[in-house]
Amino acid sequence: MARHKRGHKSQMVREAFEAMGHDASPKEVMKSLKDNGMTVTYGLVTSIKNKLNKGPSKGRAARKAQPVNGSGVYTLLDIEAIRTLSSRLGAENVKKLVDAVS
Repeated sequence: MARHKRGHKSQMVREAFEAMGHDASPKEVMKSLKDNGMTVTYGLVTSIKNKLNKGPSKGRAARKAQPVNGSGVYTLLDIEAIRTLSSRLGAENVKKLVDAVS
């Protein structure tokens, strides 16, 4: 049997789904391709069907900044640390420090 170029079978499966509709079962697509002289595996057909139905990737979602403890609630220790810093450095300098760090 002659060898096909890389990706040829995948392209044929995609074209078969376009012709038969995305709701066609993998077995129907396999039978259609076999009738045209091409043998493909069930795994290849289902993989391509899942990719076609999935749609384009939306990318990675940005995470929101959270406090160090991760709960979104400041503890008494957090408040005491800020109070100590502001009494030692002054409120304006604490704000500058926070801006410089973040």
